[in-house]
Amino acid sequence: MPTFTQVITSGTTWTVPAGVTSATVECIGSGNIGGGAYAKTNSVSLTPSATVYIRIDAGGGGGATWFNKTANTAPTSGQTDRGALAAGGGGVSCQGTLNASGGLASNSVGNVRYTGGAGRYFYTCNGECGSLTEIYSRGGAAGPNGNGADGRTAGNVIGGGGGANGGFESTGLNGGNNRFGVGGGVVAGTAASNGGGGDVSRTGSYEAIYTDSTSGLTYGPAGGSGYNSNAPVRGAGGGAAGGSGRNGLIVVTYEVSGPASTGNMLMLFR
Repeated sequence: MPTFTQVITSGTTWTVPAGVTSATVECIGSGNIGGGAYAKTNSVSLTPSATVYIRIDAGGGGGATWFNKTANTAPTSGQTDRGALAAGGGGVSCQGTLNASGGLASNSVGNVRYTGGAGRYFYTCNGECGSLTEIYSRGGAAGPNGNGADGRTAGNVIGGGGGANGGFESTGLNGGNNRFGVGGGVVAGTAASNGGGGDVSRTGSYEAIYTDSTSGLTYGPAGGSGYNSNAPVRGAGGGAAGGSGRNGLIVVTYEVSGPASTGNMLMLFR
């Protein structure tokens, strides 16, 4: 039987395609300063044409990503038969130098779970923000190959984002390498493929490990980024969207019984 991969990046429901009775479900939590967690449930029994409930944080705000075939609520521990849930990365809401935790494996639901990388954040606001300093180093998202790596700061100097998907922490001003030990972004570096360094925007690059069967587009967990509002340099992300500072995503992999057709691969949202 043919196997298909659907990458879901938005919506609140998903309709099970005709001929599909089970699927592997993977979730990556939304990132904030900390990177999103990863969770995978190896086999979820499904009913063709049934409605499945999903949640994907659309703002990169650190919300959980989940898939629940039974009810429009997040699955809880012990409910892997219903789907999966990946916790979102943490943020901060006050001034000072603070750690922001990554999405925790212990707060996620699945047969396989990994924790997102922690981030560092420094923020001061003087005279009703007449003078503003904002510095952060985002953690990388977790992925199927391991935890996301932490980001770093050194005083008021940004240290670049951590790698994702089993990647490496940032070192110095540069972003962390990917899981192969290469590709970490340099300060003000340029984007590269397959989990290389992030660009000078506030996002790290991603590792392209999923290819959507319908669109052919690639997706994967993202590396963290670095940012300093008072300097022209930004530590680039490394590692492997669904990661730090990015939205979550859901990956559904399934076999289709009977003849394959375009209709079997269509994603439907309500």
